Amino acid sequence: MRFQDAIKKAPQQIKYIALLFLTTRFALSVVGVASRRWLDPVFHYYHPDWVFSKNMWLDLWGVFDTGWYISIAAKGYPAQLVEDVSNYGFFPLYSILISIINAIIQNYYFAALIISNIFLIIACIYCYKLVHLIAGEAAALRSIKYIFIFPAGFILSAAFSESLFLAFMLMCFYYAKKEQWLYAGIAGFFLALTKAIGLLIVIPLFYEYLTSKQFKLSKIRLDILSIALLPLGTLSFATFCYLRTGNFFAYTYTKQIGWKMKMGNPLHNLYLCFQSNSHTLLYNAIFIVALILILTIFIKRIGISYWLVSMTIIVVTLMYGKGNTILLTDHVSTVPSFIRYSSAIFPIYILLAMLGENRYVDEAMTWFLAILQGFIVAFWAAALNITI
Repeated sequence: MRFQDAIKKAPQQIKYIALLFLTTRFALSVVGVASRRWLDPVFHYYHPDWVFSKNMWLDLWGVFDTGWYISIAAKGYPAQLVEDVSNYGFFPLYSILISIINAIIQNYYFAALIISNIFLIIACIYCYKLVHLIAGEAAALRSIKYIFIFPAGFILSAAFSESLFLAFMLMCFYYAKKEQWLYAGIAGFFLALTKAIGLLIVIPLFYEYLTSKQFKLSKIRLDILSIALLPLGTLSFATFCYLRTGNFFAYTYTKQIGWKMKMGNPLHNLYLCFQSNSHTLLYNAIFIVALILILTIFIKRIGISYWLVSMTIIVVTLMYGKGNTILLTDHVSTVPSFIRYSSAIFPIYILLAMLGENRYVDEAMTWFLAILQGFIVAFWAAALNITI
């Protein structure tokens, strides 16, 4: 079969994903390279701690946490915990996949980018499948568009674990919607191996299960045990940490001792962001409030379980803070990274696709979000330590 024939026979959604992937990644790369070349000489923000490629257009897609993931892939986790920053602050699945691809291509950074972009495409496929079940073909295609143009959409191509997390979460809730609970649980297992917050997704997934059973105990079956695969994913990493260091809670220890992270009142942390002199904190705080409002106002459109997914990610992000930084004197939440974390809030893609039923609303949102993403990428490229 000729290549042209294969393209013609490809499903519409696959061709649409490919088109958006190629056009948006090219446009974002152009913006990023231009920003680093032209804006940085003016503002002098760019002081890289990691350099991953001599090619600027490739190096754009990696930043601080990329190095930690690559260190795990290359050297594994150390045998001893230290009272300093360490790669135990990162869950293992992304790095495991990087090491597998690196064995073939012999380049850890390229392997990381390949994994991220493959899972971005997988996430788009499952988003289409899920929204198609909920709202039909047109909304399903729009949801793919909003993944690519959402302000955090570019991060799904970067060397981070966000695209994995989004893909596994969409798989999890797609199979839940189809009541294929074993598949949902397996996806949840890998979700929990990708990020620590994956464990807490068990709450909205359990609610989704109860919803499918009309909250009737008589309808609950043994398939409910599939949901336990999420905490099993977290337990697997904790067990590894114990066997390696003697501490089940190596991740928590590293976050608290090494990264100086601590829990706090999410509302208080949000308030501090609005009080801060940091423009980054202010922008992220406004972004958080906007997401909370739109998701809550339209809760009936997305459903309670998807609203719970969104609020879980938002609240947990706001709960954790870091002391003694330049952003605030006493206590800083991880809000500077919230735009990155928001890429996993898949219900917003569903909601935007639904609201886009109105052509004028769809066009307005498309232009607004695309332009906003462009500005964020420009700052990402020129001032890596400020925006994301």
